[in-house]
Amino acid sequence: MDELRMPAEWEAHEGCLMAWPTREELWDGMLAEARAEYAAVARAIAAFESVTIVARPDQVEDARAGCGAA
Repeated sequence: MDELRMPAEWEAHEGCLMAWPTREELWDGMLAEARAEYAAVARAIAAFESVTIVARPDQVEDARAGCGAA
């Protein structure tokens, strides 16, 4: 049976998994800014490896627009 574990940042891995910011109450009125920053990080990582963004169904298009097709 394979062991499941989270690799360290410097270990070889297949890609990056990120969750799109959703809950307004967590961002103290700065949800738009948080999304812009998450999208910038996702685009930067995507230059080197695959990025998978997890988003609520009603926010998929916003995440895709912010992060780009890559």
